[in-house]
Amino acid sequence: MKIKVRPEDFRVEELLQLRLTRQGRYSIYRMEKRGWDTMNVLDYVGRKHRLGRLSRAGLKDRYSVSAQYVSTERRGPEYITGNGFSLKHIGFSAHPVTRDLLLGNRFEIVVRDLTHEEVRTAQTNLPKLQNDGFANYYDEQRFGSSRIREQAPGVPRPSEPRHPSPVFVVEKLIQGDFEGALRLYMATPVESDDPEPRRSRELIEKCWGNWSRCLKHAKPEFVPVLNHLRRTARAAGRSEFRVLSSEFAKPETRNSKLETVHPDFEGAVRRIRPDLLGLFITSFQSFIWNETLAELIRGLDLPAQIVRYRQGEMVFFTELNPVAWRFFERHEIPVVSPELGRIQPKAHSHQRTAQNPDSEAVGKGLSTVGASRHLLPERITQAIASVLRRQGVRLNDLRLPFNIEGLRFKPYTRPGIVVPRELRSSEPQPDELHHDRQKLELAFELPPGSFATILIRRLFLNAE
Repeated sequence: MKIKVRPEDFRVEELLQLRLTRQGRYSIYRMEKRGWDTMNVLDYVGRKHRLGRLSRAGLKDRYSVSAQYVSTERRGPEYITGNGFSLKHIGFSAHPVTRDLLLGNRFEIVVRDLTHEEVRTAQTNLPKLQNDGFANYYDEQRFGSSRIREQAPGVPRPSEPRHPSPVFVVEKLIQGDFEGALRLYMATPVESDDPEPRRSRELIEKCWGNWSRCLKHAKPEFVPVLNHLRRTARAAGRSEFRVLSSEFAKPETRNSKLETVHPDFEGAVRRIRPDLLGLFITSFQSFIWNETLAELIRGLDLPAQIVRYRQGEMVFFTELNPVAWRFFERHEIPVVSPELGRIQPKAHSHQRTAQNPDSEAVGKGLSTVGASRHLLPERITQAIASVLRRQGVRLNDLRLPFNIEGLRFKPYTRPGIVVPRELRSSEPQPDELHHDRQKLELAFELPPGSFATILIRRLFLNAE
């Protein structure tokens, strides 16, 4: 089974509640892209066309053909095009495009290289997903800032065999290990890296401490960070230079020594783009949330199967009894934050639709499971506590040791189960790209933050 064989095999379009006007504070663009991450396009367009900071509702995978909406306070061209992306000005609005306007996403996906058994599995599972939904995990693309470490002795995971445990950039930050955070971010390859960024990280690791050499191999987003390290190392080294140098020392030795003396690692962290620092936080919160959901499904004693992924294990229920359904219907699961003890999960209606007659809503209502006006039940708090112990983190640790406006572990809740809207599948067809294999064309809508790739994992779960 394969997805994203070609970018056009994975199409996604935002469903946005947005009122467009002829005049307004914000210019609204519809952006279509392929082969680009959302943030990289916005950074490139903002700099090249002097549009400042572009605001968006969601992030879209670069291995897709995607359509989404962005806003800027500046007036820009009617059309902006580049290699793999285009932006069209569609009007104005009194408000920026933010996540609050996002109703969900519509997907059209071609799943290829299917055996007859895999097709039968999908056809069997489809009605179950239409009726019961699926466990609403974050998928691997959420965890770009994690790296894998070996499990600490004496701290077993809940199932065997043991699985490597991830370490996150933000964990280093809350420990005050700024150099460790920077090394994870810039000098530790990720399995999902393309060859060029992988090579960049490997070379930076080899010459770590020689910031001038690191700069020669740096990705654009690393440059401000490494420039600060080079500048502060040299400044700190000037006072020691008279002692370290002598008439017998070679000049190149003295210059190299200057670059390795007491660089300002904390200041370098502050040179990382705030939106990336924010992703470091949400990536860790999402991992703890995934582990909590897996713990809850185990505890509800549901028929389930385990799917391993780079960061751990996803436990998917295969049948959902009335008790479990009521539990997830009543309670959303919070992400970890220092305010966790004071969280009162929001009510969440089954049908999420635009009610404002002045709003222009692209798309229809979306179904999720989870609604509560009550305090967190003990089952959820115990699951979170168990996961945090396993990760070696305490709730009170979840604070950054420096202040940047708007950057913190923000509290929010997320439904444990999501029911896709209008989920349908084509009849199996011959796959023109894989000999003697079949393909299926899927279409469905999901609420904000839910992953189409998780739906596909569940749809083909029993294929092995």
